[in-house]
Amino acid sequence: MNVGYVLFAGACLCVGLAFQFGDLEFDGSDDDAVFDINSYSRPVGDNWQERQSSNSSYLRTLEEGADLDVVVNSLGEPDFSQDFDNDVKLLMYRTRSERTDLRTTKDETAVLVFREGRLIGKKDSSDWFGGVRARVNISTYSEDQAENRRKIDELGTGASRASIISKLGRPDFVDYPAENLEILSYRTHSRSRDGFTSRDEATALLLDDGELFARTNPEQ
Repeated sequence: MNVGYVLFAGACLCVGLAFQFGDLEFDGSDDDAVFDINSYSRPVGDNWQERQSSNSSYLRTLEEGADLDVVVNSLGEPDFSQDFDNDVKLLMYRTRSERTDLRTTKDETAVLVFREGRLIGKKDSSDWFGGVRARVNISTYSEDQAENRRKIDELGTGASRASIISKLGRPDFVDYPAENLEILSYRTHSRSRDGFTSRDEATALLLDDGELFARTNPEQ
């Protein structure tokens, strides 16, 4: 084989690898990061079709003020849950099928919002949870997420939606878990190295009528 051709091919390979990985300036804290599929997906389990049907029927009967413990006793442990400060909790139960992969993802669930153990909002529709990942700027993500953490720490309860977006910019995700409730999510920590931001890498800000109501606690 022509030696010049081999040298040229090797040089092209090196350039290609440098182009692919050279800009991935991941800090040392992410060396052990593993993307956990169970953070956004769960096996459906036994009798899943009956369960999602009964879940949907039960959730339609729930009214504001329903007791958290009664709901959990009736439906069992949720497929997903999310804890906020201000004694706010989101529970997510499978209610429909979007795909046939025998796993439950968050876009196949209804969300229930509780404060101090009482239901304050719910939504059982496929559009409450939009998108799974957002593309990240791989050259500045570490600095960006640290800056987001700092700015979120400065936010006070009651901060307006306009002031939050003015301070933090466009959110990575926007969700509407119930009437008058909105969630703005901003990347604040790292779990994966795939060039995207997932909701598990973001702090969620829960707004009620356009004002900051509660937030999740960012991982460090």
